[in-house]
Amino acid sequence: MVPMAAPHSSPDRPPIAGFAVVLVAASMFGTLGPLSRFAYEAGMEPLAFVAWRGAIGLTATTAFVAWRISTGAERLTRLRHLDRGARVSLAVAACNVMLFCAFTTSIALELWRGGLGRGSTSSAVFQRTLAS
Repeated sequence: MVPMAAPHSSPDRPPIAGFAVVLVAASMFGTLGPLSRFAYEAGMEPLAFVAWRGAIGLTATTAFVAWRISTGAERLTRLRHLDRGARVSLAVAACNVMLFCAFTTSIALELWRGGLGRGSTSSAVFQRTLAS
C-alpha cells in the first residue's frame, strides 16, 4: 500500500492575505540597505549584523509557527505520513539550506579575515560563480 500524503487544510483566508505577506516581506527586505548603513556607521561589524538579523528572523519565524500551531490553525505533519515525493522534496530543501548556510558562513568569515579583495582565492571563486 502506498502511503498517502497528509491532507492539506483549505485556507479560510482570502488570497489577498498572501499578497500582503509578500509585500510586507519585500518592504522589510528593502529596508536592509538603509538599516545596515546606519548600523555600520554606529560601529557595528558586518558579521554581528548578519548574526543579529538571522537571530531576529529565526525568533520571529519560530514564534509565528508556534502561535499558528497553538491556536489550531495549523498542525504538524509527521514525517512518516508524507509520501516519497514529499520526503525527497524535504531532503532537497534541507540540503539547500545547509549549503546556503555554509556558503554564507564562508563568505562572512572571509570578510571578517579581510579577504574577498582583489586576488584572493575566495574572490576569484565568487566571481566565477557569478559569471556562470
